[in-house]
Amino acid sequence: MNNVRWWGNYSNAVTPPTSADDFTIRFFLEDGSTGNPQVSPFQEYTGISGSRLDSGFLHTSVGPVFQYDFNLPSQLDLNAQDYWISIVNNTASTATDWSWTELNEIAPRWNRSSHANAWNDGPVGQLAYQLNDELIASVPEPSTIILAGLPMLMGLYRRFRKRPTAVSAA
Repeated sequence: MNNVRWWGNYSNAVTPPTSADDFTIRFFLEDGSTGNPQVSPFQEYTGISGSRLDSGFLHTSVGPVFQYDFNLPSQLDLNAQDYWISIVNNTASTATDWSWTELNEIAPRWNRSSHANAWNDGPVGQLAYQLNDELIASVPEPSTIILAGLPMLMGLYRRFRKRPTAVSAA
């Protein structure tokens, strides 16, 4: 696996914060006896700003849903077994609290406080993410595309604009 893609939104904010995101992604093995995740992750990625892209979807109670991509620094090989993934955004204040978007309300999910060793059975719901084998190229926002193409459009305008015709005196 080379890429993690996930979706989330910011509580109490219709627009995302201007500060960069600070995600931590952790992968856990199952404990082998209870079906719970192990306490310590076997792989962790910290300080991820990722790429934030407005997905065009709206969460019914909090506003826009954003898509994030993170290309792993190296291939992460996952054998055929059960894994748990944790994605946390270390936001600066409660005004920009980030939530992982749910896909549905079928499966249980687990949570724990920042420094606790025990997992707690959380609310029911599968969270939205994808694990991809290929690296994902970041897609620029529409405003970036417009700004990048503006000089070319201005050049074409200047080249093809109608020039005044000379009038000869009779």
